[in-house]
Amino acid sequence: MENDAERQEWRSNGDRWNEGKMEIVGWHYIGSEEYHIWPFAEDFYAAFGTGVEDSVDASSHLAAGDVAGVGLVAIQELSRLVNELREENAELRSRIENLESAIEH
Repeated sequence: MENDAERQEWRSNGDRWNEGKMEIVGWHYIGSEEYHIWPFAEDFYAAFGTGVEDSVDASSHLAAGDVAGVGLVAIQELSRLVNELREENAELRSRIENLESAIEH
């Protein structure tokens, strides 16, 4: 059960996506053919401050829920940005059409 749930406002907290320059890597466990694509826990922790609660060092483990949550927040923010850019694009197209119309007359 969640305790002290808070809404993440990524826009107001700066651009965590680029500030941390988190590298997404592919890797195998030592002695295994098991392949994974994942950020390093330390990079993820530095960018988002999340970690496994019962870990001695929270920055050395990733919780799948944290990764999924950050991914969902990123999708929401990208959707908001796309919609904002669509609106701006429509406004600019309208201005161009008005300017072209004024030039023709």
